[in-house]
Amino acid sequence: MALTAIIGGGVLIALGKDTTGLTAIVGTLAGLVTVFVYGRRKDAEERREKRSEFASPQLRLPYDETAPETDRSSRANDRGAPA
Repeated sequence: MALTAIIGGGVLIALGKDTTGLTAIVGTLAGLVTVFVYGRRKDAEERREKRSEFASPQLRLPYDETAPETDRSSRANDRGAPA
C-alpha cells in the first residue's frame, strides 16, 4: 500500500499537482517511519520484560525443587563413631 501511495504521489507530481503529490509521498514515508520506530520500541520493551522474568528470583528451575542433601558426616558422629 505504501508503495502505491508513493508511486501515486510521483504520478501527481508528474501531472503538475506538486503539493498534493509531495504530501502523499511525505505522509506515506512519515507513516512508515512511525510504524518502524514504534515496533522497535515495543520489541525492546518485550525483550526487557522477558529478560527480567528470566532473571527473577521467583522463577523456579526443575533442579531447584530437589531436597538438599543432609550432611552425613554429622550423623556418623552422633552415633558414637570415633571422630
